[in-house]
Amino acid sequence: MDKIDQSVAAWSCARNMDAEASLEPKVGSDRRREMRGKVAELTAKDVMTRDVITIQEDASLSELVGVLTDRMITGAPVVDGNGKLVGVVSTTDVARSTSRRSTNIRRDKPPDFYLHGWEPIEDEVRSFSVEEESDQMVRDIMTPVIFSVSENATFAEMADTMVGGRVHRLIVTNEGQVVGIVTTLDLLRGLRARAHV
Repeated sequence: MDKIDQSVAAWSCARNMDAEASLEPKVGSDRRREMRGKVAELTAKDVMTRDVITIQEDASLSELVGVLTDRMITGAPVVDGNGKLVGVVSTTDVARSTSRRSTNIRRDKPPDFYLHGWEPIEDEVRSFSVEEESDQMVRDIMTPVIFSVSENATFAEMADTMVGGRVHRLIVTNEGQVVGIVTTLDLLRGLRARAHV
């Protein structure tokens, strides 16, 4: 092969490599576009935990502690007599209410209920109790701040609500009724499942 043939062969090879390389971004771009479409279809009802333990706003603190310890959870959504979401309550709220010293609630961070995942935390609730009988009810100690989305909320809406509120879980509602909980872990599981479809 003479020098001209070598040059033509090298140019042809380089041109083929450029053509292949120009396909790579298109293939990657198509894959990203396809993934975005799958994520856009993801709704709260696709990823939420459906068996949500709620507590009535007129329950006593002893009843609340009983539910939290029996179910091994650190908090629950609070509902009124009609089942409408009115707030959240956590072990922190109980501890704060039974404390002899007054505490200031920090308004610059979300309530503890929203900062944890939805998984039971055995060590935290196993020895939790109320030492003295109180006439306070859940409505007296609950946090009325609600981070919720509808069951038809998109992935983007759920993510925006979590990021905007700096929280890790959202209560899913349908016409004010609690129908589920979505955590950051649920969103990640949903993404992973969509990536493998």
